[in-house]
Amino acid sequence: MSIAQLQQRVLSPEIGVDYSTIIMQSYPPYAIQHEPFIGFRVLCRDTQVNQYYRGEQRVCQIDQFLQQTQCLLNTGVILRATHSSMPDGIWVITMPVPRSQVYQILTKLFQVLELLEHRLGIILTGMDYEINVSGRCLPNEVESVIGSLRIPSQYLKMLHEPTYTAFRYGQLIRINDVYACFRTRWNIGLRNPSEVSEILMMLSQLISTMFRY
Repeated sequence: MSIAQLQQRVLSPEIGVDYSTIIMQSYPPYAIQHEPFIGFRVLCRDTQVNQYYRGEQRVCQIDQFLQQTQCLLNTGVILRATHSSMPDGIWVITMPVPRSQVYQILTKLFQVLELLEHRLGIILTGMDYEINVSGRCLPNEVESVIGSLRIPSQYLKMLHEPTYTAFRYGQLIRINDVYACFRTRWNIGLRNPSEVSEILMMLSQLISTMFRY
């Protein structure tokens, strides 16, 4: 499934997205082999759910808006509903991009967030910002790669400490025998968008230095 197809509707929590295939279709091999890739997930809340609409009705309405306006095309952003435990939640997700393109994708992300707030009443929660950084990491390099990561103290207080993992800062997910993705989650709070973008930029660049090229 192409990015453009994924941008036509709010994805359900169960629908899988094959990020690896999309990356390989979107970038030449040398780009994948020479720098880490970075993606973001931002938790938002739909203020129209419960007050005006049930969740299913609202998703249909948002789908119609996305299809009519094509507002997500060329942004690299997709939307996914949260699980039923948060019926008014929506993840705003960027497709992974090379580290050298992080500034551009963050600019597009916050443009989409502004549009969603003004046109649909979908607002940031400030509680859950996820940073996913993937890069070369052979199985025998995991300890040294993760062990090289140092997070400055001013950011540590924002970290959602991971569970069910041996690592201090986040969770390592293997993509294949050569590449792995490191997922971290942060509670940055509700701040000025430019400040949040700067923090996400700083953290993603810092985490990406784990992966040596």
